[in-house]
Amino acid sequence: NSPMSPLHIAIYRCHFETAQLIRDSLSDDHWYQLLTRQGYLCALADTSPYQTQYQPCNYADILIFLRNSVTDEQWYKLCEIQDVQDRTFLHNAAYRGLTTAIEEMRKNMTIAQWYQLLTIKNGENKTALHLAVKEGHADIVRLIKQTVTTEQWCLLLTLQNGNLKRTALQDACYEGRIEIVKFLHGSLTHAQWYQLLSVTVKNGENKTALHLAVKEGHADIVRLIKQTVTTEQWCLLLTLQNGNLKRTALQDACYEGRIEIVKFLHGSLTHAQWYQLLSVTVKNGENKTALHLAVKEGH
Repeated sequence: NSPMSPLHIAIYRCHFETAQLIRDSLSDDHWYQLLTRQGYLCALADTSPYQTQYQPCNYADILIFLRNSVTDEQWYKLCEIQDVQDRTFLHNAAYRGLTTAIEEMRKNMTIAQWYQLLTIKNGENKTALHLAVKEGHADIVRLIKQTVTTEQWCLLLTLQNGNLKRTALQDACYEGRIEIVKFLHGSLTHAQWYQLLSVTVKNGENKTALHLAVKEGHADIVRLIKQTVTTEQWCLLLTLQNGNLKRTALQDACYEGRIEIVKFLHGSLTHAQWYQLLSVTVKNGENKTALHLAVKEGH
């Protein structure tokens, strides 16, 4: 009573000799039509409804078999197809941290085709890069950087995901992925890096990467950001205000009770700069300083 066809099961369980027999019995067109069935891709997804029944032995081996069974043009089209969760092969591999699978997938594709795959978003509006960052797969992030041009890399880093509209850097700061944050910094010029840091989320939150790191209490990332910008840029970042509440990073830290971060922010500024931040009030109806927020939350 399996919802999967014999071919689906054979490929998913890496019974490639059986799959090859089916391949040899069909014309090229019939084989490709069979592969493009939606259930096939669903069967390969690690979040599919079949994962408790079947476990793939090696995702990379599956991709190698599939790539070798079709033309280069058909392979690219297969890689564009999205499953029931709107995930491509690349989304699944990036989410699961499968470096070898991505390397195999990339072969025989033009740079333009590969970049197009990297810009496809899943049902949550996340690219493969967003998924790799969220799950902390730094090796996948490095691999993606190596496979695109500098211009394409910068464009990928400006793409924003889902309802929160976060960039890959903002996701990394929110999740506390310091290794990835370090890599992203090293992959950009100083001007490009600062531009990414000053980008705010476009929805109601309007939080920069610094705001997100502060909110989640990632003091190591806050320190890293300070080390990668000039004193003038650091002061400007600290004056940026987020969302409807229009809070600065210091006000967020005081509201969330992030004492280690508050201490660091104090040590990173002159006395005059520190007092200026303390006296900045939220621009909405609350008009609360950092002190007001700390008192209100009992910190």
